[in-house]
Amino acid sequence: MVGILVILLGFVAVTFFLLTRDSRNEQEWIRLATDLQVHSQQLSKSAGEAVEGNRGAFIQLGESARIIANAVRALKNGDPARQLPVLPPAFRPTLGDLDKNWARMNANAESILEREELVMDLASASNAVIEVMPEIQELTDKMIGAVDDALENKQSEIMQV
Repeated sequence: MVGILVILLGFVAVTFFLLTRDSRNEQEWIRLATDLQVHSQQLSKSAGEAVEGNRGAFIQLGESARIIANAVRALKNGDPARQLPVLPPAFRPTLGDLDKNWARMNANAESILEREELVMDLASASNAVIEVMPEIQELTDKMIGAVDDALENKQSEIMQV
């Protein structure tokens, strides 16, 4: 009887250990998926701000890309440092779609990051053009007014002749 009780306690201990381990893994996978969601939104926002010439956005863009890459890698390959196994086979189709989308997003983010100086120069030139637009518009309006006045004077001269 004592032997059966010891075997049952051992079975309960192993079951409890496995459930705890699986629960921890599921929580970690959920945390990684949440990180992916949050940082993909941040990546999109940072990319837009970086293209507009916000130098700080380049830092955030690189950080978000790094976090997403690490999360995707941990989901695909597991993470020995966290003792996290790969996702179960049932998630392979979704993980494949995620991997394809991330590859495309990462290439775009890397393209922006690699061209930081060019993007900053373009943003600076764009801002310079935007700053002088009111002056150009004012000068254009004056020019049109002067041409209109000259034409009216010419028409008056022609009519007097």
